[in-house]
Amino acid sequence: MTHGCDGCGGESIQEVTASLIARPPYPGWYLWRRRPDIEENLHRELLRWLGTPYMAGQRVRGIGVDCVQLIAGIFDNLFRRPSPTPVPRLRADTAIHCPDKGFATVKALLTAFPCDDVDAEKIIEPGDVLVVRASFDQNGPANLGHCLIAGTETHTAIHAILPNGVCMAGTRAVGEILKVYRPKEKHLWA
Repeated sequence: MTHGCDGCGGESIQEVTASLIARPPYPGWYLWRRRPDIEENLHRELLRWLGTPYMAGQRVRGIGVDCVQLIAGIFDNLFRRPSPTPVPRLRADTAIHCPDKGFATVKALLTAFPCDDVDAEKIIEPGDVLVVRASFDQNGPANLGHCLIAGTETHTAIHAILPNGVCMAGTRAVGEILKVYRPKEKHLWA
């Protein structure tokens, strides 16, 4: 038996919740799953990068970083790598002006730090790599090119962008999320 109000269709809260999980209410909508085992170390590392100026192709905390190198720097520290993992540095405008090559910057990151494509799950966890359009005013087919790292607070992410540098943003404020990648062996961050 369902208990609904007048005019709502009579669905129970369990039925409504199940339908939202099965079919998100609009394209690009993701559920959020907490990861208490890694959140403390991830949060600490994300805070260390906040405020770093944007500088294309660089990876120096407090001096300059771009979106791909930001995630590479965070992953290097969380995976406790003894020296920076090489991630090819491409021209700053590669993603914006070369639609067929825009994803090259993100692919370079995913090669250096193996990740699983978990976009079909429609679930984001802290530390996941979120890929959005390379340009907010872009028309036509999606040009994958800008990436963010999911934060520890629900629906937040950290990214490097002009003119703000490394800053926190709500995942709904950065544009449509086109792909989600989850680093393998994320449990090592604990």
